[in-house]
Amino acid sequence: MISGATLLDYRKRYDTKTFVKKRVTKTVIPFLIWSCIWCIARAADGQYKAEDITFKFFFDGFFNTAFSPTYWFFIPLFTVYACIIVLSLVPEENRKRIYGGLIVAGFATLSVLPFILGFLGVSLNAGLMLPLSGGGYLMFVLFGYYIDKYEVKPAFRIPLYFLGVAGLLVHLLGTQFASFANGYIVSAYKGYLNVPSALYAAAIFTAFKDVKKGGIFQKLYKACKTISPVTFGVYLIHGLLLDFFIRKLPFDSCHILFRIFGAVGIFALSGGIVWILQRIPVVKKIVP
Repeated sequence: MISGATLLDYRKRYDTKTFVKKRVTKTVIPFLIWSCIWCIARAADGQYKAEDITFKFFFDGFFNTAFSPTYWFFIPLFTVYACIIVLSLVPEENRKRIYGGLIVAGFATLSVLPFILGFLGVSLNAGLMLPLSGGGYLMFVLFGYYIDKYEVKPAFRIPLYFLGVAGLLVHLLGTQFASFANGYIVSAYKGYLNVPSALYAAAIFTAFKDVKKGGIFQKLYKACKTISPVTFGVYLIHGLLLDFFIRKLPFDSCHILFRIFGAVGIFALSGGIVWILQRIPVVKKIVP
């Protein structure tokens, strides 16, 4: 959603060549380098053997993110960047209508229909989903642009907030009750593209756009601004730390204390490491 809000108008600031160069520098190169680091770490740990090194090994490692499943996000992100190049060509006076139509189509076919059909045990043909580019995440890019660019009037904003809260509760409580009742994780209410996720994501994005600066929100803004330079780096390296703590140290990753305080500790430790790496020449390029 942030990519949609910040990048769909990139042609007003620079040309497509610069756009591609920036995306490669900020995302593609770190993805490739840290995937290699993951590969080396796994090999050093004895998880790979010499006979494993084949074309399929590297293809799966990079394009199917087998080296680090945490990096699944990069692949749809890259395809979304390619879509942004095309979507940015839509004349600004036509965007509200065209993007709005794509948002409606996306929410209907990527979120609502699969959600409803899932309770009937029926799968929706992926060929009917629109817009599917980027694994369906292009829908959120359009969400972000639309919410940022056009005013969401109170007549729509207030119901959206209620639906967002409802979506979050359905996601959390629905999953909890259904999973306990069945004895396994029920994913009917989970999933990034599912109705609950789409609703509360749109509601949160709208709320932060419309909130007035000042008071506690100004303090929150300053806090976020302080940690924001390291957050991408945290995403890149936290998996390595998490893997180490879970496999090498006596931590129960399913314990509620580890789930709560372990997450905070891993984030803080990752952020500190990234802060140091960003101050080392050359090395800082892999944690932009």
